[in-house]
Amino acid sequence: MKKYLKPKYILSLGVFILFLYLMIVNILLTINVFHSVQEIKIEKRMHNQTIDAYDKYLKINPFDSRAYMLSGDAQLNRREDYEQAKKDYQKALFLSPNNKELLIRMARANIMLKDYDSAYFYSDKAVKLFPTEERAYNLRAWINYLKDENLEEALKDVNIAIAYWPAPQFIHTRAAIYNRQGKYSAALDDLNAIIKKYPDSAYAYYEKGCVQIKLKYKKAGLKNIKKALKMERQNKKSAWTEEEAIKMLEKYNQSY
Repeated sequence: MKKYLKPKYILSLGVFILFLYLMIVNILLTINVFHSVQEIKIEKRMHNQTIDAYDKYLKINPFDSRAYMLSGDAQLNRREDYEQAKKDYQKALFLSPNNKELLIRMARANIMLKDYDSAYFYSDKAVKLFPTEERAYNLRAWINYLKDENLEEALKDVNIAIAYWPAPQFIHTRAAIYNRQGKYSAALDDLNAIIKKYPDSAYAYYEKGCVQIKLKYKKAGLKNIKKALKMERQNKKSAWTEEEAIKMLEKYNQSY
């Protein structure tokens, strides 16, 4: 003879399942809010606070790929420990293989470490797995530019990126490639287009100054590099530009 649960037990079981479900939902929402708060802190350049928060959080929950990713973002944007950023991204990738955002971040971290072969590996993998991801094409182009290899392939990649989304950073990549190829007129066309639409772009003024100096317009070139340096100190959007601009100023002030 079959035995059935009594109605009161069924009701109790239903209440328990509902309670368990609501508890899990509440935990997930709390974690999501926590991550969102950390993303805001990263945008506000509160990197040390974010790193400290994730150091504590990951001791409790060491299986959260998003936590490792955002911890890596804070390390990368703080510009002090790129190796640790890379380690964080590697842990995140282990938990979330073939994640598009993580592949792109790994490429960027390796660029900052000047490990261009590894950077190319991750950007190339991102292109192959996500053939419509414009950032991956731009990264692969930029890496070839930094390696000073396959500039025609780099140009092809960046043109694909621009076709998907004509972002100023992609156009800047193309201008830098044109500059290295000696196609100065094409480079200036791109840089002037960026400056016209985004007059606060330190990158564009810096690159334009470099091109002008190569064309023997040293006074105009130094003026634009100095402008880029001044903008860099004000907006802090691209700290690496300041270092390069200082080197360029020192180099060309000696010969001007």
